[in-house]
Amino acid sequence: MEKKHINSERLYFLSSFSIQWIDANGIICSLSTTILLIFIQFFILNAIYPQNLVKNPGFEEYLLDPDYSPAGVNDAPGWFALGKTTDFFHAQYRSPFNIPFNFRGHKQPATGEGYAGIISFAFGSPSSNEFLVNILKEPLIRDQIYDLSFELSLSNLSRYGVDGIGAVVLHEAPTQKKVELGQYEYTIRNDYGHALSDTTKWVKIERQFRAEGGEQYLMIGSLYHETPITFSEDLDPNAPWAYYYIDNVYLAPCPKPVITQFELDTALCKGETITLHGLDDAKNYRWHQAGGVRQNRNINEDGLYILDNHYDCKVIQQYFRIAFDDCNCTIKLPTLYSHSTFFHMEVSPIVLSWDLRMYDGTGQFFLRTDEEKGLDPLMIPDVSATYFWIAELTCLGPEDNIFSNKISGKIIIQN
Repeated sequence: MEKKHINSERLYFLSSFSIQWIDANGIICSLSTTILLIFIQFFILNAIYPQNLVKNPGFEEYLLDPDYSPAGVNDAPGWFALGKTTDFFHAQYRSPFNIPFNFRGHKQPATGEGYAGIISFAFGSPSSNEFLVNILKEPLIRDQIYDLSFELSLSNLSRYGVDGIGAVVLHEAPTQKKVELGQYEYTIRNDYGHALSDTTKWVKIERQFRAEGGEQYLMIGSLYHETPITFSEDLDPNAPWAYYYIDNVYLAPCPKPVITQFELDTALCKGETITLHGLDDAKNYRWHQAGGVRQNRNINEDGLYILDNHYDCKVIQQYFRIAFDDCNCTIKLPTLYSHSTFFHMEVSPIVLSWDLRMYDGTGQFFLRTDEEKGLDPLMIPDVSATYFWIAELTCLGPEDNIFSNKISGKIIIQN
């Protein structure tokens, strides 16, 4: 089939004239400025507007002789469906795939003459969700911050409006089976709890994210394995689904991203759960370790957890270093120590205060310290010998009960 290409993303307004001059040999030379202006405008526009990596982002390109069958988005160059009947509509197509009236409802495009359409919720049939997939013009660059957006509008022939719709960038082509198994996580997503139920306006979903590097597929839709899905039921009672028109898909690098970092170390008792909180008012949240795009995350295992908080093209990274302890009312000192090695004193997370006394091999007291003074290894004599210590601890027990404990040990100094 022959493709007709329409590109309304950029318009160049050019004038044409010649520049003539005489070179050192007396030869008349001339240069047409049309080509010169094309190059100048190209570089200026690309400096201001980074290249959109999405092919046919506004669904303006179409086939002259489509088959007008289900899964019509396959007739939109650059796009394909994911095992379902994702639709494509264009002003140049005949009914029922025309614009603004088509078999899915009535809608003018956000811009241009085309748009796509997907089912994002079907009552009693979660596997009916449809997806749009695009092969990007080039793979994403590792640690580059990208701006990703698309516009959507709920069809008037819908009973529901959902909050769970977004986009996923992937290294490999997505499959329907992996969608059904819940193996994908949103890269960007509409706000949780905010149902998209306006049938008159186009809504823009725009977020920023940090690329892992090498992603070259973009998928748009509703990952139905994720809960909760918030929906309204005051729309068309005869259409048991949420059907969205999609237009103006955009993915490009942020021109001047800013990344700042800060860390938080936390120790907890085994069996406890901690909720890690992202920063308030960020436009997008993305956890590095398969944690999704929620602001908060519950943790019950040791590890380093990294969260990107996106404020447009500025990113604030939070590093959470989480360690879980047995949480006995105790402290630990090294049994064997040399002044040339690192001295480390471990204090259980439930210890509120401690008082430590140290004695030499004859039982002579020579050192007393506590949690405020700390224990500096320089306090310990630089003499090879065995030293003994006794510590009195105050600890916080279950249900915030405070109790005491006394422990003892020895340190063998080898210098």
